[in-house]
Amino acid sequence: MTQPTTPTPPTPPTPPVSPPEPTPEVKLDTTPQNYYQAIGWLRGKLVQVEDRFQIQVKESLFPLYLPRKVIAVANNHIDQIVWIKCYPQSKGEGLSFKGVWMGTEQVEKGEAGIFVLRGVWQFIPQCRRPVFTIYRNELKDYENRPSNQHLPLIWADQPPYRFRKDSEEKPKFYQITARLIPQRACFGFVSQIADPQDFTPRRVKKPPMDGQSAPAVSKSSKGSTLTEKPRSKFKKKAPTEVETPSTSESVS
Repeated sequence: MTQPTTPTPPTPPTPPVSPPEPTPEVKLDTTPQNYYQAIGWLRGKLVQVEDRFQIQVKESLFPLYLPRKVIAVANNHIDQIVWIKCYPQSKGEGLSFKGVWMGTEQVEKGEAGIFVLRGVWQFIPQCRRPVFTIYRNELKDYENRPSNQHLPLIWADQPPYRFRKDSEEKPKFYQITARLIPQRACFGFVSQIADPQDFTPRRVKKPPMDGQSAPAVSKSSKGSTLTEKPRSKFKKKAPTEVETPSTSESVS
């Protein structure tokens, strides 16, 4: 009699392979430069609420915006401790971050929560407290420029610039390192990378409206900015003649 053959056990499914963590494209440069910048490292727990990502630093949660290539990595590290290289974003109140790299281990030397900021320390009308403004660099392609960021900062030893009509004071360009204070959703001054400059780098002064080309460059002895010709908001219409009945005609 032939012996019954033992059935071969099914092969277990191969677990999905996690996408490789992308290499960072921007290094944390702490040397003096002549452009606007805000970048640094965060280490915290990656949280997903519905379709939105957040980064938890200590007890504070911050919105986290990720490009598509970083989302592929983030989906495999939800509720895990991750390192994120990111840009801080704020309009003077609140704080969020835009990630450019994510991984479970840091690939550069740098302290978590430390950011390099290059911009203008000033008061702006829409904020009660002074902010560290990161303007849009003129040197980048117009379509890829980030919007102006007004980061909340605590810097007690340096008076911020305040615009006054009768004053000849001009804003200065500062390059500093600052530490994230998560419980206050702001940054705290740590050190200066270089001495303040009297002239600020070239920047975009006003964005073009939809359907218009980028504004032309306006040069002056104190640097250059992009300006835009003023455009009338209303179009003039040609006057129209209205026929009026003569006195001999009756109006029904």
